[in-house]
Amino acid sequence: MQLEQQAHADLYARVSGYLRQAFGELAEANEEFPSWVIRIGRKPVFLTVAAVGDDSALVDLWTWVGHGLVVTPEVGKYLLTQNASCRIGALGVDDEDSIVFEHTLMSEGINKEVLARVVRWMSSTAEDVEDELNMQFR
Repeated sequence: MQLEQQAHADLYARVSGYLRQAFGELAEANEEFPSWVIRIGRKPVFLTVAAVGDDSALVDLWTWVGHGLVVTPEVGKYLLTQNASCRIGALGVDDEDSIVFEHTLMSEGINKEVLARVVRWMSSTAEDVEDELNMQFR
C-alpha cells in the first residue's frame, strides 16, 4: 500500500487502531488502498485516509443512500434542503448520479471516540435519509 507522506502514514496507523478497537471485525480493511468499510446498521460507512499537501492528512467518510432513485429536481431540492439543516455531513450526487452522504475529518481532530461517534452517526443518519427518500420519492 502506498502512503504518500509521513502524516498520511501516521493517520493511517491511528485510524486503523481506532477502527479495530471501536468496531472489531465490523471494520474491514482494504489491503491495497488505505480504506475500510464499517458494516454497522443497514448503511455501511466507507472510510479512506488521504494525504493533503506535504504534511497533513484527512479522513473521508461516505455512504450511498436512495439506491436507484432518479435524481429529479424535487429530489435535488430535498437534498439541498436537508443540507441546510445538517450540522455535519453533506448530501450530494456523485458522477454516476447516485446520492452520497459524506463527511471529512482533518487529522488534528481525530481520536477514537470522535471517529466511532461519526461512523455511527453517518450510518444512522443515512438510514433516516434513505427512509425519507423512499417514502417521498418512490
